[in-house]
Amino acid sequence: MLLIFPSICARNCFFQIVRLSYHKKQFSNSNFVNFFKNKLYNCFFCPIIYKNKLISFNLLYKNLQEDTMAKNKLAKIAFFSATTITTIHVVNRIMNYLAVSKDVLTTKPGEFYDWKYGKVYYEQHGEGSPLLLLHSLEVGGNADEWSHIVSQLAKKHTVYTVDLPGCGRSEKSLTTYTNFVYIRFLADFINAVICEPTAMIANAESCPLAMMLHKYNPTFISDLTLVNPPSIKEASQSVTFIDKLKKWILDTPILGSLLYQLHYRENMISKRLAADGFYDARLIPSNFIASYYKGTHLGKSQGRFLASSIDAHYIHVPLAKLVQELPENTRVLLGTFHKNANCISKEYLLYYSNISTKLIPNTKKYPHFEAPAEFLRKLN
Repeated sequence: MLLIFPSICARNCFFQIVRLSYHKKQFSNSNFVNFFKNKLYNCFFCPIIYKNKLISFNLLYKNLQEDTMAKNKLAKIAFFSATTITTIHVVNRIMNYLAVSKDVLTTKPGEFYDWKYGKVYYEQHGEGSPLLLLHSLEVGGNADEWSHIVSQLAKKHTVYTVDLPGCGRSEKSLTTYTNFVYIRFLADFINAVICEPTAMIANAESCPLAMMLHKYNPTFISDLTLVNPPSIKEASQSVTFIDKLKKWILDTPILGSLLYQLHYRENMISKRLAADGFYDARLIPSNFIASYYKGTHLGKSQGRFLASSIDAHYIHVPLAKLVQELPENTRVLLGTFHKNANCISKEYLLYYSNISTKLIPNTKKYPHFEAPAEFLRKLN
C-alpha cells in the first residue's frame, strides 16, 4: 500500500513564496532562488509510506527504479531459461527422430509379451527342447546379436530370443531397474510363454541374472551357458552417494535426456563397440551399429532410466556365492581378447571347479556374432 502526503508541504511552500513576493526587495535574486529551491526540496522530501516503511519521495523513486531493474533482470533470466529449455527439447526430439527413422530393428517377425513393466519383445524359432537366449544387458542391446547362430540352434531347439525390459524394441518404463526386476521377468516369461524348464545362454551383463534365477528358481533352468560373464569383483560394486546423484541427474526430463542423447550418439556407440565389443573393428556390420543405435532411442529417451540404473550399479549383485551354487553342467565361454578373459576364467574356476571354461580365439564381447561356427563348436 502506498500513501503520499505532499499537499501540506506544497501548500506551505506556495504561501511562503507568495509572502516573499511582497517583501522581495529585502532579498536578492539569488536568495529568492535559493529559498524557492529549498521549499521545493522540502516538498520533494515529503513523507511517504512504501512497503510499510516511512521514506521520502526521492527514496521512493530510487526504490521503484531498483525494483524495475530487478524485474527486468528476472524477465531476462526467465526468457533465457525458457529459450534454453526449448532449444534442448527440440534438439532431443530431432536426435531421437533421426535415430528411430532407421530401417533396422523391426518388430515384424516377433511378438510382444505383456508384462507389469510394459510390453517385452521376443521371437520364437524352430522346434524341440526350449532354449532361451539373453543378450548383453545394455539399453541398445537386443536379440539381433544372436542372429548368426539362431538358425543353427533352431534345428534342434525351440529358440526364444528376447529384448529384455528397457532394451531394444521392448517398452522402456520410467522406473529404477534392479536385478530383482529382471529375475521376476525371467520367471514370469518362462512360466507364461515357455511353460517348462529351459536351457539358457546369457551374454555379458545378463550372466548374473541367469545365475540369480537359478539360485531362486533352480527348476527353471535345465542347462546354463555363460558367455563373457563379468568378473566377480566388478559385479560386486555397491551403490554409492555419487552413483545416486548421477542417476538423479540422468533421470531428469530435459538435462538427463540431453546427456543421454549425447552419450548414445551413433559415432560414440561405434567407438565403444570397436574398443570393447569386437576384435576386428573393421568387420563390425553397419546394421549392428544401427540396430544398437536405434534400440537406445526407441521410447523417446526413456532408455536413460535403464542406463542410469546400470551406471549406478543397481544391477550388480555379489557373485561369489552364486558361482559356488551353479549347476555342474555350466559352461563359461570367453572371447580371448575380451577384457580380463584369462583372469575371469581362473576366478570362476577358483570359486567352483566343476564348471568348464573355454576360450574362443580372436573374439571379444560377441563371440557368437564374430565367430559363430567356432562358438557353436565350443557350445556343443
